[in-house]
Amino acid sequence: MNELETIELLFDKLWPLDRSITGDGVRKTHKILSKLIPLNTIEIPTGTKVLDWTIPKEWKVNEAKVFNPDGSVLLDFNENNLRLVGYSKSFKGKLSKNKLIEHLHYRSDIPDAIPYVTSYYKENFGFCLTYNEFQSLKDGDYKVVLDTELFDGSLTLSDCIIKGESDEEIMFSSYTCHPSMAINELSGPICLSILYNRIRKIKNRKYTYRFILCPETIGSVAYLHLHGDYLKSHLKGGLILDRLGNKESLVYHSSIDREELVNRVCKYVLNNYELTDQNISFRDFTIGESDDRQYNSIGYRLPVGSLFCEDYNEYHTSLDNKKLISFDHLVKAINILEKIVKIFETDCIYQNSIIKGEPFLSKYNLHNTLGGITDDYLKALKYLVFYCDGSNSILDLAIKSGLNFDYLKDLAEEMCQKSVLKRIIK
Repeated sequence: MNELETIELLFDKLWPLDRSITGDGVRKTHKILSKLIPLNTIEIPTGTKVLDWTIPKEWKVNEAKVFNPDGSVLLDFNENNLRLVGYSKSFKGKLSKNKLIEHLHYRSDIPDAIPYVTSYYKENFGFCLTYNEFQSLKDGDYKVVLDTELFDGSLTLSDCIIKGESDEEIMFSSYTCHPSMAINELSGPICLSILYNRIRKIKNRKYTYRFILCPETIGSVAYLHLHGDYLKSHLKGGLILDRLGNKESLVYHSSIDREELVNRVCKYVLNNYELTDQNISFRDFTIGESDDRQYNSIGYRLPVGSLFCEDYNEYHTSLDNKKLISFDHLVKAINILEKIVKIFETDCIYQNSIIKGEPFLSKYNLHNTLGGITDDYLKALKYLVFYCDGSNSILDLAIKSGLNFDYLKDLAEEMCQKSVLKRIIK
C-alpha cells in the first residue's frame, strides 16, 4: 500500500469518530493512529492541576435529537456529530420556536454548512444546523432529547520518541480534539503519523524526534506541565501541524524569536525547494494561533513554529470534508516536512584548514583554471573558503549566498576530502 492509499484509509477510519477535548472518540483516534506510530498514551485525571489550568470533566454523548412540531426528526447527532455544541449539558423537554432559537447556531454566509461550536468551560447546551434548515423552521413546540454526561474521567495525551545520537530534540505536535472535519482536524495527525515513518528510516539520526498528539490548548498546557522544563533545555526546534491539505495555500508561522534555527530552516526550505504548487506565505509570531501561544508562552518560550493554510470559507463547518481536502497536498506537506528534517540533520559547521588568507584553490584541484568564468561552482568555493571560520553553518552560507544548501554541502564535503576544510560540528 502506497502513502496515498494509507492516508485515505486512515482518513476514512478516523472521520466518523466523535472527538472533543476528552472522551472515547479521542482514545479511539489514538488507538487507530498507534497502528502507524507507536504511541505512548497517558490519561490525566479530571481535577488535576496543570500549570494554571485544571483538567476538565470528561464529556460523553448518549443521545442528542431535536424533533419538529410534527414529530419528525429535525437534528440528530448520529447523522452528523457537528449537530451538537461541544460539551453541551443534558436537557429534555419542549421548547417553543423562539426559545429553541436561543440554542441554535448557523452560518448565514454559508447557507448549506453546519457550523462547529463548543462551550467547554461554561455549562450550556446548543445545536447546530444549516441556515437553510433554520429558515425552514415552523411555528410550534420542539421536543429536545439531549442526554449527555459530564463526569470525573480523564484527558488523553499521546507521544512517541525516536532516539537519535544527540538528546537534542526536534518536535512535531498536532491536535486530536475536533469531530468530523478534514483540513482542520485529520490533516495534522495523519501527516504527523506518515512523517514518523519516514524519519524512523533515516540512518544515524543526529537528533531525537518527539511526536505529540493532544487536544488544543488544554492538551499542550498539560504537556508543558509534564515535560516543559525538559523541553526548555533540549528542544532544538518544533512545528505544530494543523490545517494542511488545502490546495491553495501554505503558511509558516514563526516562533516568538525570529532568529531561532527552526524559523530559518523552514523559511529556507519553503523559499528554495519547489515542493508544492501552493501559494506560500510567512507570518511573524502572533498570539492568534492557539498552541503556538502555549509552547511560546512565558516561562517556556520554546522554539516552536507552525505550518497551516490560510483562512478558508469552509473552516469549522461540515463543508470541511473529504471533498475539500487534497490528499496529494498532504503528501506535499509531508515532503516539505521531510526536507526540513533533512536540513536539520545535515547542517553543520566547517573550519578552513588554511588559517590565514585565502587558500590557493588550484593547488587542490578545486579552482576552474579558466579565469574570468563565474558560475555557481566558483561562487560556492568563494563563500566556503571565506565564511568557513568555525562560526557559520552550511545553512548560514546558503542563506547568505542564495546558493542551494545541498550543493554547498556536497562541495564542502569534497573540500574536506582535499584537506581544505574540516568538519568541526556535526
